[in-house]
Amino acid sequence: MAITLTREYRFWRYRIFAITWLTYGGFYLCRKNFSIAMPLLTQDMGFTKDIFAKLLFFYSLFYALGQFYNGFLSDKYGPRLIVGIGLFLSIFANVFLGFGPALFMFGMLLCINGTGQSTGWSGTVKNMAPWFRRKERGVVLSWWATCYVIGAIVSTGLATFIVTHPLLLRASDLKDPSGLAIQLRDEQNSLSKYLGEQFSSESQQLLSAYDGTGAVSEMLLQAMVSELNTVLQGPWLYDKQRFEGINLSDRTTANIENLIAKKPEQRKKELKGKKCISFNKTLLQETYPQKFKLKWRRSFWIPAVVLTLIALCFITFTRNRPRDAGLPEIAEDDTDDSESAGNPKINSKLSSKELLAVVLKNPIVWLISLMYFFTKMGRYAIFFWLPLYMVEHLGYSLSEAGYTSILFEAVGFAGVIAAGYVSDKLFQARRMPVGALGMWGLAITCFFHPQLAAWSHLGNAIGISLIGFFTYGPDALMSGAAAIDACSPKAAGLASGVINGVGSLGQMVSGFIVAYIATKFGWDSLFYFFVAIALIAGSLLAIKWNWIPEAHKQVSDNNSESI
Repeated sequence: MAITLTREYRFWRYRIFAITWLTYGGFYLCRKNFSIAMPLLTQDMGFTKDIFAKLLFFYSLFYALGQFYNGFLSDKYGPRLIVGIGLFLSIFANVFLGFGPALFMFGMLLCINGTGQSTGWSGTVKNMAPWFRRKERGVVLSWWATCYVIGAIVSTGLATFIVTHPLLLRASDLKDPSGLAIQLRDEQNSLSKYLGEQFSSESQQLLSAYDGTGAVSEMLLQAMVSELNTVLQGPWLYDKQRFEGINLSDRTTANIENLIAKKPEQRKKELKGKKCISFNKTLLQETYPQKFKLKWRRSFWIPAVVLTLIALCFITFTRNRPRDAGLPEIAEDDTDDSESAGNPKINSKLSSKELLAVVLKNPIVWLISLMYFFTKMGRYAIFFWLPLYMVEHLGYSLSEAGYTSILFEAVGFAGVIAAGYVSDKLFQARRMPVGALGMWGLAITCFFHPQLAAWSHLGNAIGISLIGFFTYGPDALMSGAAAIDACSPKAAGLASGVINGVGSLGQMVSGFIVAYIATKFGWDSLFYFFVAIALIAGSLLAIKWNWIPEAHKQVSDNNSESI
């Protein structure tokens, strides 16, 4: 018999929904920031694609392992404790990542971050499960699952803003003013000679008067900043003779070659305003390495501060289940008031060991897990590498790449909502058909994306948007509502942990796949690889096209008999 949803019960539903939504979205502040920092880490610390692949492998390894045991721990000890610990592990790791430690320590901190991040999905799904019936979850969890889409959008926008603003130089942006002054004064390369010629006579006198010992004067410091900003705002700084003998990164060299290959009118159109300033700034920073402070460090620190506030909110205001708030447990279906109506094999009397055995023997859990292996492999390849793809292959500035990549999540938001409504309203709470159709739509989009991206900026934006739509819908539906359906609210943490854990194994190897394909065959070939894995994922779900939980069938049969 169903309980009546009192005003207090509805209040707690809204409260749990809002807090867990904010919490899982907040995890992305200290996850997606790494992808925005990657191009600057290449420039400042010399990290290569292979290094990134290894770092992301170890991050993903600990993230994947954590999914398995943290889902179990959330079921056993409650998500409030387990997710709370994970939040502070992630905060700790990001604070120290911002200090730019040696490569080994950088990797260790990413492993700690992966462990903390792995508590998020299974824990918050577990937190949501006891508060909503099965027939509500497709729609409710589709809206709730927008947390990781919005979280990715906000984190990408915040990290991009942090590392690219202000666009012009400030005195505090000079890491070694003395060394820069000496190089400009002595005209140690062709660019230094050119810059000296652009300086005013007063600034040239200040440079000539500097003897190279001690700190530069405040007057010289301000003069260098002012003159360099004038140069940044001028025409494109690159000239073949001007940069003769200067070692630029492969990324910047490729961008220069892409621009030179274009018609003068098109090149002029692309090198306007902020994009020209950003490109000139990159040329300046690479010509004078270690002379400017790159802002990637702040992309770790500021998100960590924001996540700390969210963590305190979660620990203070959430509750594990209705009973903890003094409310009765909600029935799984209107005709069944048992705690575990989703699966008749799961009841409150089962021990943790028995619960684990039931979940691990569930073939639907493993089918969704295998599908999610391929889905997450593709999603995280795009998630982490999309900005670098646009900077290296399409010639975008870092700010343009960062903000354009937001489309992946922004339109993915619509995909999540659409998947939930289509599943509940058109397919009678069946998840498999919606997941399969979404994956096949993704395969078609990825097949045409290289042509769209080559066509124009608009074409690239359309392709990224459609990829986001067809990725996030099936992703959220199968790892959320379908995971709970496969077992029950009692085992929701464990089931979603297993599914996300297997998916994270795909995430774990995605970095190596991206690095290998992009280096050996080019970035476009990567999207054809996505076609293959999306077709496989969709076909796996199609095997169980008409599947619904056994207990729900029994409930439906009982309803039919009573009519």
